[in-house]
Amino acid sequence: EDPRAQKVMRQHWDTFLQPEHLDRLARFGVTHVRIPVGYWLFSSVYKVSDGFVAGGEAYLARALHWLQLRGMSAVIDLHAMPGGQTVNAF
Repeated sequence: EDPRAQKVMRQHWDTFLQPEHLDRLARFGVTHVRIPVGYWLFSSVYKVSDGFVAGGEAYLARALHWLQLRGMSAVIDLHAMPGGQTVNAF
């Protein structure tokens, strides 16, 4: 994997969602948060040859923990499947 891509994604994952964001949503009465994920997020199916950056699974777990602490839930949206984004994939 490209170390530059790893750095960019880790910076994104470290800053994109913070506990104070969830606190604000909870104050507005939000009870559920949609989290779109690609199949490559999960280490059990991830392959470097797919061209994505590994490592996001821990950040998803962190987000789910933060939601749980606030009595909130997540809707996990499997946003992409292997081959689903390419022409004539099926």
